[in-house]
Amino acid sequence: MDTLLHRISAAREVNVGSQLLIISDANDFFIEASLSGLKPPVEPNLIITNPCIAPTDGVPEALNYLQVKAYENQTTCPICPVNLCKGTALLKYIAENGPFQSVYYFGDGGVSHN
Repeated sequence: MDTLLHRISAAREVNVGSQLLIISDANDFFIEASLSGLKPPVEPNLIITNPCIAPTDGVPEALNYLQVKAYENQTTCPICPVNLCKGTALLKYIAENGPFQSVYYFGDGGVSHN
């Protein structure tokens, strides 16, 4: 995955207008830590994922943990978890930011929407 992300990042420099969008059922803390740990770091145009709230100073130790919140509460896609439908998120991004000449999807599943 590191090689793929670096190649996509390099392609954005050559292909003006190319974008790297990460849609993940993980969380922003994990994704940002993973991307910044790459050599060189990879900076996507946008990350769509579950947001986190980091622990703060002065919070009792019993509550001092990373809190992951749901990106959304979707009920329309029967194959995705309730907290994020990647297909819907991708289609919404394309509708709001497109049109794009090509869209490439890499991941652990497929986009089930037409």
